[in-house]
Amino acid sequence: MIATVLRRRTAGVLARLGLLSWCTALLRGIRHPATLGWELAVWRDARRFRRRHAFLRAAPRVAPAGRVLILALDDGCLKAKIEGVLGKVLQLRGLEPVVVTYRWCRQAVRYYRGCGVSHFVFFDDDLRALPKETARMIEEEAAARLAEAADVQALKALAYRGVHVGRAALSTVTRTLFRGRVDLADRHVRDTHLRRWIAETMRRVHAAERLLDRVRPAAILLNEKGYVAEAPIFEAALERGLNPLYWCHAHRDDALVLKRYAPMTRHLQAFSLSTESWERLRQAPWTATQEQELADEFRARYEDVSWWLTRRYQAGKQLKPPEAVRRQLAVDPAKPTAVIFSHLTWDASFFHGEDLFEDYEDWLVHTLRGACANPALNWVVKLHPVHVYKSKAERAPAEPSELAAIRRRVGPLPAHIRLLLPDTDLNTFALFPITDYCLTVRGTIGIEMACFGIPVLTAGTGRYAGLGFTVDAVTRADYLATLARLHQLPRLTPEQTLLAKRYAHALFRLRPARFTSFRTVFGERVPPGHPLYWGFDLSVRSLEELSAAPDLQAFADWALNSRAEDFLEAAAEVLQPFAEAEAVQ
Repeated sequence: MIATVLRRRTAGVLARLGLLSWCTALLRGIRHPATLGWELAVWRDARRFRRRHAFLRAAPRVAPAGRVLILALDDGCLKAKIEGVLGKVLQLRGLEPVVVTYRWCRQAVRYYRGCGVSHFVFFDDDLRALPKETARMIEEEAAARLAEAADVQALKALAYRGVHVGRAALSTVTRTLFRGRVDLADRHVRDTHLRRWIAETMRRVHAAERLLDRVRPAAILLNEKGYVAEAPIFEAALERGLNPLYWCHAHRDDALVLKRYAPMTRHLQAFSLSTESWERLRQAPWTATQEQELADEFRARYEDVSWWLTRRYQAGKQLKPPEAVRRQLAVDPAKPTAVIFSHLTWDASFFHGEDLFEDYEDWLVHTLRGACANPALNWVVKLHPVHVYKSKAERAPAEPSELAAIRRRVGPLPAHIRLLLPDTDLNTFALFPITDYCLTVRGTIGIEMACFGIPVLTAGTGRYAGLGFTVDAVTRADYLATLARLHQLPRLTPEQTLLAKRYAHALFRLRPARFTSFRTVFGERVPPGHPLYWGFDLSVRSLEELSAAPDLQAFADWALNSRAEDFLEAAAEVLQPFAEAEAVQ
């Protein structure tokens, strides 16, 4: 408590003196000396960006009729470039971009200014302006709410002034500690980390409400929504009926995923289909062309022929024939094989849907215990390959947290269970021909496996649970009972398999918003974690080109003139016959 107060007061003094950003950079350089060179590289890149795209700083001819609030609560360079360009597009349509950021985010501010943004709101100032009485009340309420929480699920449901502060705090604790499990019995975790982040989220709710009342945006553009930094602004905006426009990278280098959120969908994954989108696409004819496009998609996702964003997880891995895979895994060829696809337990652990178990680690542990008790199957536990990238990019521990959990909570694995580590030389797609059953909470692999008729057992709601092509346990007891008789489940029917293919095609081929005016360039020249590892190339050269670019104008039309949840420009050709039929009726 005392350390937190001192940290805030010190930051406040430095901010008033204009030294906070420089001190932050210096401390970062002391901890990680390589970042001092990174600062210089970013400064040079920002200068080149401003010179090359000077036209972005020109004032639009349209007088502003409202504001778009851009959430920039980190110092990401690529994020600032993308949001700066999208903000400029909306500015040309009459919305003044207002960036909410921190005073220490010097790098990002350079890029936003390079895109013509002149209005900045520093959220740390709003936080410091919180009255002492309110801050004291929040500390007391946070302690009381935490004491009342019997388990993680109760904490996950904790809301304050309409904002799910429990989810945000839990997600932040797991991410900062690189742990898959938040143990409420651990006094240090409970009293130091959880209490701090719950109180901090509550403070940010008050600051967010003041911010939104002051700016009164017509729309909000954001790239994160689940952690302590962004969740209070995002959910407070939902409470006010505002227009939150969320973007994230798709699995393609040339595309983003765009989603408009509402109170009822706040915890839905962005890379998903709304009920309305799915119903329309599900009824469209299934053609040989779509079948081939889906096959091409799988090839692009798992072979080194296409998008860096997907193939990075398969770098150095091999596609091997089924017999070679079985030999490498030393599985009994006379038994069916179930593959448990572990999630990265500490990344976005509490963002989406409802879970049967406390968290991803708890699901993995209970699933493994069930696997130990069912020797009728070969069991393969595949740890997520993203560990290899994350350990370099985010300085996460080299040992996956799942391994520590297995040692601590399961113990030595029996002979019928095999562990596949993240750095295996096996390409994930090589597992498909030998897999008879797939287990996941809500991972994308569940959609993919179902396309091949493989039964998928889920352990939580999400993008595709309940759509008819997965086995969705309703309760924890139901899930564990299904584990015990998993080998008795039949393969998917042709109708179920086709349903999975329709969903996969819609999600992978039609859902991404493909942009031609800019592209993301991924770098092999700098190490993971470098601020310029994710590059950006803008192809338009004037405001006139920007205004006329079909991809950018389609985004602006969706953002300002539509209430559709999903951006589905690529689905227009598929849906055209239905639109014509509805027009005739």
